[in-house]
Amino acid sequence: MATGDRVFGTSRKALLGATIIAQGYAMPALGAEALPSGGQFVAGQGDIQFSGASATITQSSLAGIINWDGFSIGAGNSVAIQNGLGATLNRVTGGDISQIDGILTATGSAYLINPNGIVVGPGGEIVTGGSFVASTRDIANEDFLDGGAMRFAGSSHGSIVNAGRIVSQAGDVVLIGRAVQNSGTVEAENGVAALGAGDEVLLQTQGGGQRLFIQGASTSGDVTNEGAVSAAQAELAAAHGNVYALAGNTQGLVRATGSAERDGRILLTASNEIGISGTLEARGLDGAGGTVTAEAADIDVSGLIDVSASNAGKDGGDAVLVASGRMRVSGTLKAEGGAGASGGFIETSGGDIDIAGSTRVSTLAENGTTGT
Repeated sequence: MATGDRVFGTSRKALLGATIIAQGYAMPALGAEALPSGGQFVAGQGDIQFSGASATITQSSLAGIINWDGFSIGAGNSVAIQNGLGATLNRVTGGDISQIDGILTATGSAYLINPNGIVVGPGGEIVTGGSFVASTRDIANEDFLDGGAMRFAGSSHGSIVNAGRIVSQAGDVVLIGRAVQNSGTVEAENGVAALGAGDEVLLQTQGGGQRLFIQGASTSGDVTNEGAVSAAQAELAAAHGNVYALAGNTQGLVRATGSAERDGRILLTASNEIGISGTLEARGLDGAGGTVTAEAADIDVSGLIDVSASNAGKDGGDAVLVASGRMRVSGTLKAEGGAGASGGFIETSGGDIDIAGSTRVSTLAENGTTGT
């Protein structure tokens, strides 16, 4: 794709907004009465109670599956899932999108499946003790109940849009759809934040964290972040589309901070283009530099990739950018080491490499060893 064909900044945002409205994902104001409706446990045991502007789901089994006619939460309303350390799958069987403008909480893990689409509005908030998974691709009941690798599949045009706040306190946040857009905040300080666009996605634990493996044929769909993603590890993946880390109101920040179980790592994969005009930061829990890996046909970096160490005595990390086609760099790449330590490693490769005069690359270390 030629440079002139790429769309970033305001024009890119306008295009995304137009796409969402055209697909029926405009955000209408929900009435004060908006709460999930028609819920019934089809696996596991539990109880659903409504009181005014709130709903409480009390699950007595470790795992439970509820089929709903609709699952939306209006502004000022709330839904609480009391499932201990267990997991609850909420599947929408009706024809409306799920719009979350209120508050959804879970003591354990919560899954929300809606092939029509899922929108978290600017005032929407989701907080779970365990993992939160939102998907417009369905999962078989047996796969969910088995608790191992999970296969999500479907071909609907449903997308995931987050303009609010999604937080997992001790698990992962996973968003899967035909396209995924985040302009709000996604937090999984002790886990993985994964945003994936594809029709068939395998969610599997690997190397201490969740990984998305996008399989089979897929329609085109983009993963776009212009908000803030903060997690021990982060992954953005698009099967037959693009991954954009754009400079939005929060500088399009994707930050991997590491944890006791997981290294600080950011992984970007796309079949077409990866565009980075925002900021990617990766560090380990001990302050050592983390890892950023990007693989696509074309890669365009005009923002900041920083895998520098934040503590003295800690080495810089690795930034590996591999394009089968064009590699264009006009931003800043940093893999600096702490005082007395070594700088990190930066690699850019492509069939056609364009390094602009504005590019800044640093693997220096104060009183230490320069990296490569």
